[in-house]
Order: sequence, then C-alpha cells, then structure tokens
Amino acid sequence: MFIANGQVFVYAPDGSEIGRIDVPERPLQLIFGGTDHATLFILTHHALYAVAMRGG
Repeated sequence: MFIANGQVFVYAPDGSEIGRIDVPERPLQLIFGGTDHATLFILTHHALYAVAMRGG
C-alpha cells in the first residue's frame, strides 16, 4: 500500500511500514502506470515524478 502524506509511505499487507519515497514537494496523488503498470507516478502541485518499482 502506498500513502501520500508529506512524502510517500510504503506499507506491507500486515500494516508495517516497509519504506518511504521522498520527493521535493508534497505529493497530491499517486498513480501506477506505464506499459507494465510498474511505474509509480507522483503528482505534486508543480511537477510529476516517476519511480520505477521493482518486483522482488
């Protein structure tokens, strides 16, 4: 699960935090896309960031 709250928090299915994605601006919306739906797009007030997600 991904939650945008000042930065992007990443949670495991059991609810434990497993990571964070820092962006220069406060995130407004998170969207998965790309040809394989493995890119996380992070929308802010002034920019759009993309993070390639790796399976594991």
